[in-house]
Amino acid sequence: MALLLTAVTITLSVLPADKLNQAPMISIPYADKIGHMIAYLSLGFVWLMVFYAQKSKEIKTLLFLFSLGLLIEMTQFYFLVGRYFEILDIIANISGTILGIVLCRILYRKKLH
Repeated sequence: MALLLTAVTITLSVLPADKLNQAPMISIPYADKIGHMIAYLSLGFVWLMVFYAQKSKEIKTLLFLFSLGLLIEMTQFYFLVGRYFEILDIIANISGTILGIVLCRILYRKKLH
């Protein structure tokens, strides 16, 4: 599940911008940042489950997804026409990842009780 969700996120991140601008929710202010947060919330949740048995699982999840997001942003900047490196995207990615980790921890604790 984590690999599939990661592949979908990468695919959406490298699609030409004009393809994404045809989506109906684009008229919502900051829709792209909301999309980043939702994607990385989901990724934070599933990747924490992947790393769950390991020490420092939260740090590993956060570092992995930060690196992924940064790599995608750099790819957009250097290799993709019509896509740009945006620091707000990275902030949205990190925020979503942290929310996903927190949500996973809360739900997992409730499951144990």
